[in-house]
Amino acid sequence: MKGSGAILQNLEARFSDENLTRDGPDNSPPPFKYYEHDPLTDINVAPHWHQGIELNYLVSGTTLKFVTDGQTNEYRPGDLWTTNRRVVHSASGPTEVDWVEFGIIIDDDFLQTQIPASANWQLTLNGAASSKTHPQAYADVRQQLVTIHDLLTTPRPIC
Repeated sequence: MKGSGAILQNLEARFSDENLTRDGPDNSPPPFKYYEHDPLTDINVAPHWHQGIELNYLVSGTTLKFVTDGQTNEYRPGDLWTTNRRVVHSASGPTEVDWVEFGIIIDDDFLQTQIPASANWQLTLNGAASSKTHPQAYADVRQQLVTIHDLLTTPRPIC
């Protein structure tokens, strides 16, 4: 997880000023795609991939099965995990559950501009196992992701 905290702080800083829109300070698009699971839809997601690194957070629900390149992991509420760039992945879970799950997909050009060595990264943020081996880094990444979520989803007063 080394380096990921600095990237998240940089992403968070771009959206912390009350006067900013959801775009960057120069009206450029944000350096990530934010998504939040729509509670009115099924949690099941067909296999797909992204150009950038995906960071996910399961806030509530139940066990979510997440398949990455054919390997199944189970995530529970409170878990964070990453999916590396260009890796096929899918998700599945019970349909009758009220899921709260969100994440970001970091723009690969932005990431490599900020940290050129990131082109070779293979991140291994993997839920509870990662929280046990690196508890402070895990907590920091979680807090920064929640802060980004809150900045993007909390209505701001119109001045």
